[in-house]
Amino acid sequence: MEKQSWAERNPDKIALHKRKYYENNREESKLRSRKQNLKGKIAYSMLSNSDKKKCDKEVEKLLTSDI
Repeated sequence: MEKQSWAERNPDKIALHKRKYYENNREESKLRSRKQNLKGKIAYSMLSNSDKKKCDKEVEKLLTSDI
């Protein structure tokens, strides 16, 4: 039997903690999210065309597997 981490056993507490953190640090959270978004855009723009196609396929695969 595989040992579960505390986070796997308590997803509701993790969600509550994230929500509280976001509410208390709203501007910081928005800035961090925006930074991550821009880093992704810049990294994507640096890829070659063939790598962009591979990346797009992988993203589509990940998005469809979550549904």
